[in-house]
Amino acid sequence: METGRREFLQKMSGVAALAASPSVLGQAEAMSTPQTLRVPGKQASLNTESLGAQFPVLAERVNGNPLVYLDSAATTQRPRAVIDGLTNFYLHENANPSPTLHTLARRCAALYQKAREKVAKFVNARGPEEIVWTRGTTEAINLVAASWGALTSVPETK
Repeated sequence: METGRREFLQKMSGVAALAASPSVLGQAEAMSTPQTLRVPGKQASLNTESLGAQFPVLAERVNGNPLVYLDSAATTQRPRAVIDGLTNFYLHENANPSPTLHTLARRCAALYQKAREKVAKFVNARGPEEIVWTRGTTEAINLVAASWGALTSVPETK
């Protein structure tokens, strides 16, 4: 592999696992060095090195070379903030979410609702009730397909 392509892949490996968003990096941090990646339609530029540094696994070396992970269609790597958030959740709030059960269930339900509100705002949904959590892409696509099929195949009433 030619050197330029290898360097490009190494720099982009962290970006390939994450959709670029100013919410991931503050604008000041994003502009901290001149080696930045311009994101179309975004005000800020993203520093690929500081973005990659947020993913602990990308500090690994394979055969003496920095890890480049491009298999994000199967499994995406998580940044430190997500790992820390999951760890905190499992340590302090892990329960089946329910607004009417015990304390942990109520706290968990409140966190789920707060996350729905944040995602709804981020994707410009009409409201948090439009946000549905699924286990993964396949389940989400199947849910959409089944829902759309059910809506389009309803016989007309006279």
